[in-house]
Amino acid sequence: MHSKLVTAICFRLLAIYVALRVVIVIPELWMQYIGFMRSAESDPSRAPLWYLGGGALLLLVGLLMAWLLWHASQKVLRDLPAGSDPLSAPQLNGYRLLGCFFLISGLSQLPNQGLMLWELVQQQAYAPSRIIHYLAEPCVLIVAGLCLVIGKSAVLDFLRQRAQG
Repeated sequence: MHSKLVTAICFRLLAIYVALRVVIVIPELWMQYIGFMRSAESDPSRAPLWYLGGGALLLLVGLLMAWLLWHASQKVLRDLPAGSDPLSAPQLNGYRLLGCFFLISGLSQLPNQGLMLWELVQQQAYAPSRIIHYLAEPCVLIVAGLCLVIGKSAVLDFLRQRAQG
């Protein structure tokens, strides 16, 4: 694995993570907006135009950041020379150490997020957006950690084998 390839993978994972975080917020923003509109029916002077503008700005900036990160990864991949030098041992160990940090962080978040999901299931207040909200960050961290620790191709081969049966 080459250092530019690792950089491109990290940019893409970060772009996916940012896009997921933005998309996860949309249902909650909508529900809060509906609540504000109901309260504004009784008092029209409390119309939440500032809230709608802030939510739209959040979505716009988040999606713009995800798009810029995705295109930065494409630029890094385009600039990758065919015969580029592979990572040196210290660089590879540094990426693996960073991968271990991501893996441990993601795995340590799973029990807490699982308990929160269990409480939602018990209260029958779960929705797909809340499930994604609780599981997106640990899953992205785990996948990023696995990609950095054992390499992208090994992770993809493992996932393909699992998908085939």
